[in-house]
Amino acid sequence: MRCARFSAFLVLCLTAVLFTPSLVVLAQDGDLEYTPEEIQSISAERFLMYMANPQPDYQKFAAMHALSAKIKAADTNTKINIINMLVTAMNDRSRGVYQRFQCCYAISGSGDERGIPYLINILYQDPINTMRSVAAEALADYKGNADAHNALVQAAGQERDAKVLEVLNRRLSEGDQGYSPEEIKNTSADMFLQYIAKPQAGYDKFAAMRALGAKAKASDPQTRWEILNKVSTVMLDRSRTENQRFQCCYVISISGDEQWIPQLVYVLNDDPSEVMRSVAAEALAAFPKNADAQDALLVASQYETSQRVLDVINKNASTMEYTTKQIDEISVDEFIEKLQQPDKGYQKFAAMHALTKKAKTSDADGRRAILSTVAKVMNDKARSELQRFQCCYVISGCGDEAWVPSLIDVLKNDSSATMRAVAAEALGVFASNNNAAARGALENALKTETNQRVREVITRRLGIKVE
Repeated sequence: MRCARFSAFLVLCLTAVLFTPSLVVLAQDGDLEYTPEEIQSISAERFLMYMANPQPDYQKFAAMHALSAKIKAADTNTKINIINMLVTAMNDRSRGVYQRFQCCYAISGSGDERGIPYLINILYQDPINTMRSVAAEALADYKGNADAHNALVQAAGQERDAKVLEVLNRRLSEGDQGYSPEEIKNTSADMFLQYIAKPQAGYDKFAAMRALGAKAKASDPQTRWEILNKVSTVMLDRSRTENQRFQCCYVISISGDEQWIPQLVYVLNDDPSEVMRSVAAEALAAFPKNADAQDALLVASQYETSQRVLDVINKNASTMEYTTKQIDEISVDEFIEKLQQPDKGYQKFAAMHALTKKAKTSDADGRRAILSTVAKVMNDKARSELQRFQCCYVISGCGDEAWVPSLIDVLKNDSSATMRAVAAEALGVFASNNNAAARGALENALKTETNQRVREVITRRLGIKVE
């Protein structure tokens, strides 16, 4: 049985959002829960069906409870299969919200942390406030999981819906308290920075971080700049504790101020701490419509070596990647088209990653044929920029130096600043592996390139520190 908090929330969902004539039957609640024998013998697919249309005499959430229990008792492969089924249903907006939100609770009720990235995706991206609210409730049940907690903090800074915010703030404030609006207004930014390093007694350990983000967000532009300038200075100061520094990344993302994205990108690219890079990735993901933030995550997904950081990037990118079997079976031309139009349910750059793996694992002739096609698309200005720039990354991801001249040609001659910047990123990979032609091309481009964004990429890739 769910706790009183859960029951009260579901009553709110059902009465405020879901109680329509077609759903009145769902409010008729029996007393029965499924027995251990029934949970074992009834398939997960049938329980999913019962979540939408409960069996007579069974409690209306009995199927949801049963699925959680079924996951807990299953072997690893079965757990994964059931969770994948729930994730698919949870993400399927053609289904009723009543069934979809129970999928969130079935996942969190199982306690299996593999479901966390998918719940985060609902919290960040689902257009229905009920779904975002339930995802917040579900994530809050993963006590002690940093990814779940950080997602709640992040969402609290970005969410606009009052209902969802109530859930976020309530779940984040459970236990020790947060700062009141009056305290946020009357406490200085300098004092909050001190509390980030050493929390006040009686306040939860991230209360000052959330408060400072809220303070910046509510301030006029000049005051916000002054606050975030202090925050950025602490974030970049490696003599400070990691605990204080990583919270400053979140303060920036909570504020929603895009002026400070370059500082987060710098941390993601250059900070020696994998904790700092992973939090910077989390913070940048809070700016889904900012091209610089998303480009930085894409670049890092190609060249980051820390699995912890990659997990954060991939979690925020979306959901599925292509399997080895799919990579073998899907043609190069099909993957080229998927660069432009990703398959539903796959992350934005899944086709690029797959095409890179397909080329890398092919024999010499096969790789040459694949990269010849990729280079043609990269140079075809009738194609979309989205397709073309991903082709640069496919070449650099393969590490085949025979195609360095093609990248140099893009850097020197392409009219698109985005293409030149990405070509510089790709050449930087070869330059870091001691390819003289790639490094020379970057050095020469720095003498003539006028676009500031491209110049920033080149200087970073050449290891030139800009004061």
